[in-house]
Amino acid sequence: MILLFFDAIRETRKYSSIDTMALEDKLATPHAETMMHMRLFRAQRNLYIAGFAVFLYLIARRMVQMLVKEAQLMASAEASMKQAQGASAAAQSMLKGSKTDEKDGGNGELKALESTISLLKKELTKAEHDRDSMKEQAEGVKREYDRLLKEFEQFQENIVDPDKED
Repeated sequence: MILLFFDAIRETRKYSSIDTMALEDKLATPHAETMMHMRLFRAQRNLYIAGFAVFLYLIARRMVQMLVKEAQLMASAEASMKQAQGASAAAQSMLKGSKTDEKDGGNGELKALESTISLLKKELTKAEHDRDSMKEQAEGVKREYDRLLKEFEQFQENIVDPDKED
């Protein structure tokens, strides 16, 4: 279509630039000027038809693009609405669930957390007791090491200076 439009522009320029004086000199027929005007008219008609067709093509293309985008936006809006409704329903069901727990005398999750806390406290006291026993054991090992070190020093002195003991 664009090629037809450019061809129509070329034909219009070709027939528009013919000089009437040169026409009278070259062609002596009485209908030559009429023929040239007829060809110019046809070229201009083709130019207008092709130009209008290209213009309509561009408008139709833009309309299709806008319709596709609108359809995408509508689908996105519908999905967002469904998602919001699902979230709202979930929130309401959670609210109803928490109200029934409060009516039953307490929240089940709260009781579970409290039992976990008491279990962790027991483990902490056990770990502290193990730590204290390890410290006492380490102090005992240290005392024993010091005692053995003193005995070893005395033994070394006896070996180096055996006459000293006698």
